[in-house]
Amino acid sequence: MDDLALLHALLPRVRCPDHGVRQRSAETVARFAADLTEHGCDPEKVTDTSSDMSTAFISGIRAHLPNARMTFDRYHLAAKLSEAIDTVRREEVVTARNSNTPAGCG
Repeated sequence: MDDLALLHALLPRVRCPDHGVRQRSAETVARFAADLTEHGCDPEKVTDTSSDMSTAFISGIRAHLPNARMTFDRYHLAAKLSEAIDTVRREEVVTARNSNTPAGCG
């Protein structure tokens, strides 16, 4: 069985709540890497991952899938960008109120 076939065989098990994928933790990634090893795969051969932007997942992927390139879904990227823009917008409004200058004009 090649690595891709094995990954397809393991994914349904890993996504099951009983296996903890709903828990955003580095331990979840560690268990996944251990499961790969138990099935004859080398976690260092994992080249790509896709996840939300959980810092726990990110640290787990770095620690247990060291050669994997991380990809984050568009929804979470857009949400983070929106949060950042909103933060700057709020700061600009406060600054403008404090200086009696219209927001964006100073």
